[in-house]
Amino acid sequence: MNQDLDSFRMVISDDAKRGGDMHTRWLERSQQIIDTMAARNVTVSKEDVALSNSARIYALTGAESGDAIVELTQCLPQVQHQQELREVRDALSREDHPQHDALQAKLDGMSQHQKMAYARTLPPAEAAPQREYNASERAELIRQNARLPYKMKIDHARKHGLL
Repeated sequence: MNQDLDSFRMVISDDAKRGGDMHTRWLERSQQIIDTMAARNVTVSKEDVALSNSARIYALTGAESGDAIVELTQCLPQVQHQQELREVRDALSREDHPQHDALQAKLDGMSQHQKMAYARTLPPAEAAPQREYNASERAELIRQNARLPYKMKIDHARKHGLL
């Protein structure tokens, strides 16, 4: 399933670069589904909508194939779990997030085995797009990173693509 989603994302992003119909159909259908689910007091993201086979088929071919709303409703526990995992990953990755300290304290209280089990439940983080820096900018970022406290070094390096 994960390979299907990755392939779908790649096809849609390639189509968007060419200004194709698939990207337009995906944006329209996913927003329609998000609005419909919001009317039912269920919050979903485009990532969640991509779990629906019928939404992906419509985006790729333009052909109706099943009901995406029904599919999402059936996999709602998985959708909610994915949302929670994204929120946790976001809170842990940003030190200015309101829940960062609480989650960090929770992790600090776990044994190494518990941390590994918890980490296995989290999906892999996506790499941030890297900005191209010239040599002097890169050197300045490295100097800035050296002056930061230890806990902030990794966040700073990830933010600026130094890792």
